[in-house]
Amino acid sequence: MENRNIFIYIALAVFLVFLTTNLMSARALGDSLKEFNNLDYLEPNTVEITVLEYDECEECFDVEKNIRNLNDSNLKIENIEFIDYRTEDGKEMVEKLGIERVPNIVIEGETDGIVGEGFTEVDQTLFIEDVPFPYFNTFEEELRGYVEVKFFENLDCEVCQDLRFVKDTLEELGMEIQAKEVYSMVEETGRFEEYDIDIVPSMILEGDIKSYEGIEGHLLELGFSEKENYFKINSPPPFVNRTTGEIDGLIDLILIDDEDCEECYDPEIHVEIIQQIVGTGIGEVEVIDVSEAKDKIESYDIRKVPTVLLTGETELYTGLEQIWEEVGTVEDDGTFVFREMEVIGRPYREIGEGVVQ
Repeated sequence: MENRNIFIYIALAVFLVFLTTNLMSARALGDSLKEFNNLDYLEPNTVEITVLEYDECEECFDVEKNIRNLNDSNLKIENIEFIDYRTEDGKEMVEKLGIERVPNIVIEGETDGIVGEGFTEVDQTLFIEDVPFPYFNTFEEELRGYVEVKFFENLDCEVCQDLRFVKDTLEELGMEIQAKEVYSMVEETGRFEEYDIDIVPSMILEGDIKSYEGIEGHLLELGFSEKENYFKINSPPPFVNRTTGEIDGLIDLILIDDEDCEECYDPEIHVEIIQQIVGTGIGEVEVIDVSEAKDKIESYDIRKVPTVLLTGETELYTGLEQIWEEVGTVEDDGTFVFREMEVIGRPYREIGEGVVQ
């Protein structure tokens, strides 16, 4: 699995809990239709179905698929009629039942004793109250829940992260994203300026986001910033600085080894640990023996080896310094020095002393 910045994962986990508990997806609705049942366990109820259509919304939930699910239930369907909600008959049904969302499925006939998750009953007639996004609001005459995503990328950056996993995760958990566009930093600079993109990759969420109740605060927790008509999230480091064209957020590692200590732990373990924190943000890795590192040992008062020094744009990694304070120090020149060898749980040597088990 690709290494990704740990901080975006933490924020995403909070966001996913929200989505899981608050959004009803078309898939969940379809499953509930299959389980439509008669609580009295009598013979199948005979019903007629009217599908209220809105043909201008191709992205709205799949009515025909859900009708097939109804056919798989234990209802006896005598007739299925498709009508546009804007016709005279359609408007009359919408007004009579107070149907706010279309497309919709209306069930009439022997509705006593039958239940279906997501449906509500008015005058012995059932219809879907919580039609999943996107849908057309018949009261306000507006499309609701239509969201587009735009990716701004630099394909030449091999260490940059792919923000598509954010989109994929949102879709899996219920957000209906209907359109996707990808813009290249080299070919489509106008779009970058339109959305004030200075960090690449970046991702834009645009559309009727506010219809997803409570979602704005969670997007901000995830790292999105709210603009006038959209939400934007910049990639965590490393990323391309569009102003300079350079890659920002690379951290160099200096591993100080002790070749004379055969029992001591391999400092390469630090590469694996730090990679879990900064993902693809590791730049150059230099390995030097303690005998060649006298200047660093003196400058940073290093007393235990092996160890690791971090240099570079560590300030771009939010929370890294706080984590590092548990295992080392941050020097005046910004160098991170690892000092708490005990957390490795393997032998190390105090300079001038013997091996410590």
